[in-house]
Amino acid sequence: MRVPEGLSKAAGYAVLLYVWGFFVVRARLHALGVPAGPVPVVDQSYLIQGGGFVVVSLELLARNLPILVTFVAIVAAGAYCIHRVRRRLTSLPAAYRTWKRELGPLVLTIALLAALGTAVAVSNAIVSSGSLLLPFQPAAFSDSPPRATSYAGALVLAVAGVLLLAEGFRTPALVVWPRLTLAVATCLAVLATCVVPMAFGAAIQPASYPVVRVDAPEQDVSGKSVFLVFATEREVVVYTGSVLRLISAEKAKAIDVLCEARLATEPGCPGAGGGGSAGAAVAR
Repeated sequence: MRVPEGLSKAAGYAVLLYVWGFFVVRARLHALGVPAGPVPVVDQSYLIQGGGFVVVSLELLARNLPILVTFVAIVAAGAYCIHRVRRRLTSLPAAYRTWKRELGPLVLTIALLAALGTAVAVSNAIVSSGSLLLPFQPAAFSDSPPRATSYAGALVLAVAGVLLLAEGFRTPALVVWPRLTLAVATCLAVLATCVVPMAFGAAIQPASYPVVRVDAPEQDVSGKSVFLVFATEREVVVYTGSVLRLISAEKAKAIDVLCEARLATEPGCPGAGGGGSAGAAVAR
């Protein structure tokens, strides 16, 4: 039985969103200091996280569209000018004509590799920048301009590099050493598709987290208001206001959601006057 083409494309997009969502969640928890152990490979929330990555990234591209257009336009204009000059200076010696002939493709080659390489480097720097020290660093995207700006720059460079790579495949004569250049650029582009979602997860954290009460054996968690950072079928990750706690899902008998609030040293609902009293008031 032949699978309809539209269905196969939809399945491919779903798989891509799922993989991107996994990278987003993994990098987000890494930035918060959560080890890799609690993160399962299979979880339906990855599709939602992958979709969020695409939507927010498109919004950022729309905001930074002038930068993207300017980058591509400068490279295209440079290549066009070199092409025009090369056609006019036909009277130069043969050695110079060879140099001229390679100058345009050399510019495009440098631009292509620089765009993709810089995007990978910036994204990797964001992911490897360490823990956010939960309450002491801004959680919302709008409140963290250094990470947000770095991610936006990496995203613009990655998209510009992919556009140049597509043009290079369509017209190999535009780049120097076509096979080698396109092979290296393809590897960088594939790496960027993995690292850029991770940079998104590390740079753009949720603005607020659920404040919950967990019925669990841990004394510093049981019966107290804590932030729910992550939950799977195996593990529950909560933040007490000073440390992260990993609780086995089997030990967490019940989780009561009280409200949502920004991360703070004293977990509690806004306007309740304190973490413990807020939890008690809601519980009653």
